[in-house]
Amino acid sequence: TAFAQRMAPGDSLLDSASVMGLMALRARQDVIDQWRRRLLAAPSAAHEADFGARYARELVAAQHASLQDGAVDAVRRVAANPWLSPAAPETLATFDGGVLTLPDMAVQLQYLAPGTRQDIRDAPDVRITDFLWGLVLDELLWRQADSAGIRMQPATFQAMLDDCRDAVHRLWQRVGI
Repeated sequence: TAFAQRMAPGDSLLDSASVMGLMALRARQDVIDQWRRRLLAAPSAAHEADFGARYARELVAAQHASLQDGAVDAVRRVAANPWLSPAAPETLATFDGGVLTLPDMAVQLQYLAPGTRQDIRDAPDVRITDFLWGLVLDELLWRQADSAGIRMQPATFQAMLDDCRDAVHRLWQRVGI
């Protein structure tokens, strides 16, 4: 059943590993967002969109990022069922000092709503390619932010912890724990 599948190890928001994984993704995104705000603070509002797009293109080029053949098809397979473990950690993209693998992307897809995963699976190749480039760019920005010493603000971290605790308690109440 769908409920049994959701209760599979590593795919239940009722288990601590999944809650911690979701928290880690939220914390990472907060740091990336802080870094983007700092980068975009310099240009005027009229030039902000152009600066952001140009910066992204230059960062991707400077890090020699590339998508691998078959990456779009791999995304479709995982979007259809992100809980299936791939036989091998298939590489979707490479860049200086790192790779984006199928398991990396699967973790992110597991936290999306089923309708969003369906949209990704059914999307044209160009949209899936854009999705992959977004993941690569986030990874590159994350590395820059980490090198620059950007950290999550304590108040934001506490709010995230509170949100997660409340979500776990609501889920426990629903299942009678």
